[in-house]
Amino acid sequence: MLSPYAVPLLGGRWFPIALAACAVVFLGVQRAGSLAVERADTSQGELIPRAVLLGDPQRTAARISPDGKRLSWAAARNGVLNIWVAPVGALDQARPITDDRARPIRDYRWAYTGRHVLYLQDTAGDENFHIFRVDVDDGETVDLTPYPGARVLDAYGRAVAPAGGGPPDARRPGAARRVVAADLRRGYPAAAADRPGRQ
Repeated sequence: MLSPYAVPLLGGRWFPIALAACAVVFLGVQRAGSLAVERADTSQGELIPRAVLLGDPQRTAARISPDGKRLSWAAARNGVLNIWVAPVGALDQARPITDDRARPIRDYRWAYTGRHVLYLQDTAGDENFHIFRVDVDDGETVDLTPYPGARVLDAYGRAVAPAGGGPPDARRPGAARRVVAADLRRGYPAAAADRPGRQ
């Protein structure tokens, strides 16, 4: 294809010819490309289903417990990603420890206890993520941030809830935050300390 920088070199009378040559070359390449696409579509058979490309994986986010005795991963249960646990070396004994039927669980960690798993979950997509603790042995699930309008900002270090009961507003400078310490073994929030501003 003729470069646009070459057109002024051809002089004024050659400009219409050069422009017509560029148009012919461009249309010929475009037509050849569309024919190649049509041929590819008809010769390949069916398209890959969207669920294969964009759906949830069969298993993801595999983790090992701190004591090294259990494996965990996220996999579908009733069509929704939940957390599964199995003893090391006995994957056929895998069982789900969560039963979320509305939203997939995508982020979780083992707690230092080796008996509890911590995971983040919001309600109906509101993005106010709470941190939950599930007991691997008995399946008891507890919301460690049960404050209305709370949003966990530092999931596995500190959990943040609104100070004074109102929903937090991260866009407002000086918005108050509350650092919450949770008792993992007993499953309830413990002491909280207010702190001003974003940190």
